[in-house]
Amino acid sequence: MQEELIQNQNIFVILSLPRSGSSAFSKIMTEFGVEQFSINTDLKSNPWEFNSSGYFEDTTISLLCDQLIRLSENQRRASFLYPPSFSKVDRLKNFENLNHSFFYDLDEGSVQIPTDFETDLVSYTGSEWDQWGITRMREGGKWYKCYSKIKVDTYRGMDERIRAVHHALSSTTHPIFIKDPRLAFTLHFFGLTNFKGIWVKRDPQQTLRSMRRHYGPRLFTERIYPGFDWVSNHFNYQVPGQEFLMYVENYEKWIEFQLRGRSVLEVQLERLGTSSFDHELRSFLNEAS
Repeated sequence: MQEELIQNQNIFVILSLPRSGSSAFSKIMTEFGVEQFSINTDLKSNPWEFNSSGYFEDTTISLLCDQLIRLSENQRRASFLYPPSFSKVDRLKNFENLNHSFFYDLDEGSVQIPTDFETDLVSYTGSEWDQWGITRMREGGKWYKCYSKIKVDTYRGMDERIRAVHHALSSTTHPIFIKDPRLAFTLHFFGLTNFKGIWVKRDPQQTLRSMRRHYGPRLFTERIYPGFDWVSNHFNYQVPGQEFLMYVENYEKWIEFQLRGRSVLEVQLERLGTSSFDHELRSFLNEAS
């Protein structure tokens, strides 16, 4: 992006590993009067049993960040569940230097759904219904070709969407927060400066258990699903086996990179709702006003 950087002390960026309590924290942010940033497209994710109050994530931002991670690695299987190595950060910082011919969408060629998925939902999802919307990635479904629906299936489309997000953020005059675990790997593409960072942390073993409940019990193992070479029940990501502690170490290095030089509040999930934490958060938010 060639536009000038945004200078807005009213923007709070919430970063964390997946399943680390950032949604619970975001609910508290709204109770303190800070609004969730949204660009209000038609594709939305609804609250449900894993996050009954909602994810507080803009679905378009999530899909855009999915694509930016794939673009960075030039690899369709790259995702926030199988992210770029921080050792590549210097090569991945400049959007203009990434693959201008990139294309990816969810269709028959990119989504692998096991033939027994619908007859054995409990084994895959832990539930008797398709709670991940996997079947809605088929033709005619909500998530079929979802990246082209919001015009981020190509490099050019991503560039235009980044500019739109940049403009929306630069026009903000009241306190807002933007939250998505994918931003750990993509925040630098949006041209933000002078934002305030919030890093939500959780005990790693609790994070691991929650991620396995959410993304499948085989996550962070080498136990691939029969007939495939991935370990997560989110088939669209096709996550290979990997070691959890290395994943955490890499993720945290990316978060440190994104928050370097910023005013940052580190939040331990276990402290949410305590009077000492409420006082600390209120002081942090008031520093921006």
